Amino acid sequence: MTSLVTLLGCVSPRAQPLPHPSDAASEPGPGPGDAAPGATSSLDGAGAGDRVADPADLAALSDAREGTDLPPGLEATRPLDTAPPPVPPDAAPEAALPPPPDTAPPSPPDAAPAAVCGDGKRTPPEVCDDGPANGTKPGQCNPGCTGKVESKHLRLTPQFFTGNLGGVSGADAKCVAAFGAGWKALISDPGKRQATRTQADHLSGTGIEAIDPIDWVLSPFTRYLNSKDEEVWTTDESAMLGVRNQKFEAFLPHKLNPDTFKYSWAGCFYDWHPFFYTCQGWTSSSSAESGTVYSNDATTRIFGDDRTVGLSTCDDRLHVVCVEP
Repeated sequence: MTSLVTLLGCVSPRAQPLPHPSDAASEPGPGPGDAAPGATSSLDGAGAGDRVADPADLAALSDAREGTDLPPGLEATRPLDTAPPPVPPDAAPEAALPPPPDTAPPSPPDAAPAAVCGDGKRTPPEVCDDGPANGTKPGQCNPGCTGKVESKHLRLTPQFFTGNLGGVSGADAKCVAAFGAGWKALISDPGKRQATRTQADHLSGTGIEAIDPIDWVLSPFTRYLNSKDEEVWTTDESAMLGVRNQKFEAFLPHKLNPDTFKYSWAGCFYDWHPFFYTCQGWTSSSSAESGTVYSNDATTRIFGDDRTVGLSTCDDRLHVVCVEP
C-alpha cells in the first residue's frame, strides 16, 4: 500500500502502468501507522500537491484497469476492441442503363454505275451512247461517247509565205485573215503548239499517242474535209491525220488540197511530235534554216515517203494549212 501511495503522489507527465492490487498484496508492507518512504503523512502536514492514498482510490484504479475510461495520461492494459465494423446490407443494384444510341455512320449511298461506252446507256460523263450505233460517220455518237461526229474543213491559204510567219500567233492571224474568226494554223512548235511530245517506233510506225498536247488545233473523232468536201481523214482519240489505233497510216483517203501540188509548212515529224526544224519557231526566212513540210503531191501521202518527212529552206514560200474551228 505504501509504494502505491508513492506512485500516486508523484505521477510524472509520462504515465506509468499501475501494478495490480493482487501484486501489492503479495508483498509485505509496513504496519499500520508506518509512512511510506518518501511520503509525508497528512498528520505531519502535507505539502502542496501531496496526496495521501485512500482505499477508495485503489478501488477506482483497479476498476480503470478493467475498463476503457482511463483518466488522462494513463494507458489501458487491455487492447481496445478492434472487431471490424458490421457489414452493411447489400446495396440495391443500380438501375440498368439504356443501351447507347446507334452511333455507326450511315451507310453511303450506292455508288453510281460506271460509264461503259457502247452499252447504249448514257451514263455521266458520257455525252451520248447509242450502243451498236456508235461510229465515226457524221452525226453518230463517236466511239468515245464524248459527242457526235462533226465535219470540219481544212484549207490552204491562197497566199504563200516564207518561214517567217510571225510565230504561231502570226500563222493563226494569216488563217483568220483568209477564212474568218477562229481558224488556226496546222503547224507545230515545241512547247507552244504540239499534238504530242512522244515519238513513235520508227521502224513500225506504232506507238503514236496524244501525250501532253499543247494548243492543238485538230479535234478527236472529227471528219476533216478538203476544199472539195472530200474526206481527208476522220480522227480517232489521238486527233492526228493519218493515225489510227496509234499507228501511222501512210495514205489518206483524199489529198489535203486537190488544187495544187505545192507543199505547206508543218514543223513536225511523220508521227506528229514537234520537230526542231521550225524556221526558228516560225520567225526566220533564212536559207540557212529549214522547216518540215506537209506533202501535197499527186499521191495522198501527207509526209512524203513512208515514215519520212520533207524539208524546205525557210526562204521558200509555201502555204499554211488552216483548220476550221
